[in-house]
Amino acid sequence: MAPSGPKVVVGEKILSGVIRSVKKDGEWKVPIMDHPSMRILSSCCKMSDILAEGITIVEDINKWQDHIPSLEAIYLLSPTEKSVQALIADFRGTPTFTYKVAHIFLTDTCPEPLFSELGHSCLAKVVKMLKDIHFALLPYEAQEYPAICYHKGPEDTAQLAHEVLAKLNTFKSDTPSLGKGPEKTYSQLLIVD
Repeated sequence: MAPSGPKVVVGEKILSGVIRSVKKDGEWKVPIMDHPSMRILSSCCKMSDILAEGITIVEDINKWQDHIPSLEAIYLLSPTEKSVQALIADFRGTPTFTYKVAHIFLTDTCPEPLFSELGHSCLAKVVKMLKDIHFALLPYEAQEYPAICYHKGPEDTAQLAHEVLAKLNTFKSDTPSLGKGPEKTYSQLLIVD
């Protein structure tokens, strides 16, 4: 069974919707991110997964970067004034830009004033893609075992929930490694009447 959960889903969406969407065989890309985007990516993807997709090195947009005008850049940014200004600054260079072209992915909808600023900058000449991916969140998974939830209603609903919890606790005491380790799987038991 393939792993699931919010982190896996968001990680796969970023890998497929951002990195793989601009990937070409034999070409390397440079991903550049701001701090919020870096936190999102690092919370749900392993660096080895990212590097396996033809990525050279992950850069911070707020720090100095090497000029590599032969490579394409993948920008994963939150649509803030600071990030947009840093993005525009990457393409103000003379005689060449910092990167060959820009694939820009914003974690949320870009406000109109920032969008206009992007459109009127020299960046407009080198943008291959500008897309909102709507992943401005840190995927979080409860690190608890087990979670028993039930709606108030008939008395037997609560009783059944507590009996299931007791059985799970007994099973957990017999198998202490249950729910631990990198290969743990998540499941839900729904009992409906």
